[in-house]
Amino acid sequence: MRTRIIALAELLARGCVGIGAIAVGLMMVHVCMDVGIRVLLRIPVYGTIEIVSKYMMVIIAFAPVAELQRQRQHLFVESFTALAPPRFNRILDYIVIVYFFGLAGFYIYASGKKALEKTAVHASLRTPAFDIPIWPAYWVIPVTMAVLAIVLITQILAGPAVEKAASRHGHDLEGAAK
Repeated sequence: MRTRIIALAELLARGCVGIGAIAVGLMMVHVCMDVGIRVLLRIPVYGTIEIVSKYMMVIIAFAPVAELQRQRQHLFVESFTALAPPRFNRILDYIVIVYFFGLAGFYIYASGKKALEKTAVHASLRTPAFDIPIWPAYWVIPVTMAVLAIVLITQILAGPAVEKAASRHGHDLEGAAK
């Protein structure tokens, strides 16, 4: 059962990264087309700023969060823990993972509530030429935070003694040099 959850977490986290990569590519194409059409044809392209800011940037910012946590690549501030014993660091990392799980749950709740509100009113932005529905973009945060929560569950289930976190000053949590 645990290996299925781990496989699901890995699949979902990598899928989010893939979606983020697609968003980066689409944003590049969209902005280049906008600039090219404005310069070459002197025709305004409506909606570029709205689509980039309300869709692409949100996806790019939140899509990789679960994969970063899965690979233990988030930033570590080690001012006080660099010289601490490995056991202390393992326990502290586990506490932080549990706290992060609670924080992800809060984000799921708060952003999910906002997404439901925006969906109910079919939120959109008006451009001079047309309206752009933005309510779907509000679902990016609760969905990506749910994937993060699944990743965190796998790390919580692993426990502090089993968790092999990524490097800290070139050492794993056991204190052995890499």
